[in-house]
Amino acid sequence: MPKLPQYRPPSIGQEDEFDGYAVALNLGTWAYALDDSPGLYGPGWYPFYREVTRREPDPHNLTAHVGRDVLTGKIEPTSVRISPDKEFRAWRNETVTLYPFHNDARVKALTRLYVGPVTVRRTEIVTDLREQSVILPDGIPGSLRVQAEVKGQRILDFLNAARSERQRGRPAPYAVVHREMRPQTDDEPMLVIGRINGSSSRRQRRFATVERGEAAIKRWAGQGFTVFWTRVGDKPLSKPFRLVDGRRVDIE
Repeated sequence: MPKLPQYRPPSIGQEDEFDGYAVALNLGTWAYALDDSPGLYGPGWYPFYREVTRREPDPHNLTAHVGRDVLTGKIEPTSVRISPDKEFRAWRNETVTLYPFHNDARVKALTRLYVGPVTVRRTEIVTDLREQSVILPDGIPGSLRVQAEVKGQRILDFLNAARSERQRGRPAPYAVVHREMRPQTDDEPMLVIGRINGSSSRRQRRFATVERGEAAIKRWAGQGFTVFWTRVGDKPLSKPFRLVDGRRVDIE
C-alpha cells in the first residue's frame, strides 16, 4: 500500500447516501472476522501485513508488456476488510475496511452505518490499541451513536484478537478469519500451564488445537487461576501472562 498517512481525527459524511440494498443488521452478539486474503502478521501495534513484490520480465514470456511478480523478502502493513461472522460475505454496508496510520497505535475503520431501508452514512471510527478506546467523529448524529459505539468496540475486539493470535506465535491470521476462508491445514496443539498466584497449585494440560487451549485458559481463569504459560506446537514457552478483560497481558 502507499506510504502510511499520519493520524487525523475521524470524520463523517455530511449527508446520507442511497444504497438500494442496504442491510439492517441487529447488533446482537456477533463479532467481526477477517473477510480478506489472510496475508501475514507483522510487528508493531497494527498486526496485518502483506509481502512486498516487484514486477520484472518473465523469462518464459518475453512479450514486452508481460511480466511477473517476484517477492522481495520484505513485508509492509496493509489495509484489510472485515465483516460480521454471522454469514460469509453477505453484508454490503456492514463490511468495514481497516487502515493503519504511520507509527501510531490508532487504526481507522471506514464504515457505512445503516440509516434506513435505502440509506447509509459513511463514517470513520478510530480504535486506539494503546488506550483500548474508541474515537467517534465529532458531530455524529444521536441516532447513529449507539451503532457506531458498538461496532467500534467490536472492531477493537477484533484487532485485540488478532494481536493475541500473533503473540501466540502464529505467523498469519487463522482464528480471526471467516471459517470459509481459513487455510485448510490442521491446527497445532497447545500446551497450557496455569497457576494460582501466591499458591503452589498448578495445572498443566495439552490440547489438540489452539482454539481449545484458549477456551481452557478462560475456564481456568474463572476457576481462580491467575498466571498462565502456553506453548504452540514445538515453539518456545510463552512469557507468563494474565487475562485482563479476556486479553493477554504479559507479566514482566
